[in-house]
Amino acid sequence: MSRIKIAAKKHRPDFVGFASHDLKRKGVTDTKGSDADKLRATGHRSQQIMKMYDKEVHVVKPTKN
Repeated sequence: MSRIKIAAKKHRPDFVGFASHDLKRKGVTDTKGSDADKLRATGHRSQQIMKMYDKEVHVVKPTKN
């Protein structure tokens, strides 16, 4: 992983580092469907643990126009 990061910084000075665990978080966030679908896809046993990895920004309607 460190060789990949070094090569990326060499070719792209604006490269932002990441940890391998960030890939899991991104995968959970990008999974389409309901929370139940995400739970099944990730293999977590509880909603609470799955929600730690789900960083999806939920869009809500404003209360006033």
